[in-house]
Parts: sequence; structure tokens; C-alpha cells
Amino acid sequence: MRIKLSLLAAALAAMLPLSAPAEAQLVSELKVGGAYHDPPIFGPRNERKGFDINGEVLFTSPGFLSFLWSPRPHVGLQVNTAGLTNQAYAGLTWQYDFDAGPFIAGSLGLAVHDGELDSDRTDRKSLGGRVLFRESIEVGFRFGEERRHSLSLMLSHVSNAGIYERNEGMDTIAARYGLRF
Repeated sequence: MRIKLSLLAAALAAMLPLSAPAEAQLVSELKVGGAYHDPPIFGPRNERKGFDINGEVLFTSPGFLSFLWSPRPHVGLQVNTAGLTNQAYAGLTWQYDFDAGPFIAGSLGLAVHDGELDSDRTDRKSLGGRVLFRESIEVGFRFGEERRHSLSLMLSHVSNAGIYERNEGMDTIAARYGLRF
């Protein structure tokens, strides 16, 4: 079953309560961008059709996560323009901002997808199960008034970590724009 783009966009829009007062701000940052769908980095088979549209909402870190160095919870969508594997994901993001504007971030979480579970096709990945682990690393630069804007490059990876027999995994390289609230 293919995840419909309009349903994904509606789900993302429903998660954007951007009018909260500053002291009760729920959404911390919104990131959007384009991505290279499954580049030939790790593994022989690739889904190299189309490109991906990525959108992510990062929330303010709740106090109870302070023992984990205050990561920000996130939810996101990755939609392939050629109708290949789409993902919805959630997890925690840790970020370090340097004084002059650069930043580095990493995330851990889970993703659900509508790709192939077990395929012999050379142009599709066998991902093994519907729920996968997702991790990413991102480097970027903050700019503008109060450094509210950012441009970044992100590498993300999803796989089932060997839980299922098939585990080809899938990677994405994304260029993203971010806006902090």
C-alpha cells in the first residue's frame, strides 16, 4: 500500500501548532528539503528513481529528557517523487550549535515505510519489515536574525538491524532549510 502524498502532507500540517506563546512553545523548528533517494553508498542494489521531499518538525525538549542531554523529539516524512519507498519517522535529535553559526546534529528513532519487504528486483530494496530503525547525522550553518534560519546536509539510514532475514537498508542524502521558532 502506497502512502498518499496528500495524507502525509495533512499529517505534517496537523502537527504544527505554531501560535503557542513563547514560554509554551511546542514546536522548536521546522525543516524542509530535497533528497537524493538511496544513493549508491552502502550496498549493491539501489532505488535510484526520482528524488525525495523531506519535511521534519522538531519539538522543544521536555524536561524529563534532560538526563539524556535534552534531545528534541522529532517527526518527519520522506516522500519519493517516483512512487518508490516513502517513510514516516519519529525519534530524538541531539544538536550542538557552535558560536559562529555552524552546527552538528544526530538522531535516533524509528521509521515506517511502504517499500518492498522481500524483492528479487535489482531496482528495489528488500527492507524485511515495515518498522525500521532510523538514524541520521546532519551538518549545517545557522544565519539571520537570532540565527533562526539554517541550511544543512543530512545523511539518514533506515534498516532493521538484522531482526528480519532481509535487511538491505536504505540511505538518503538531503539538503534542508530550517526555521527556528
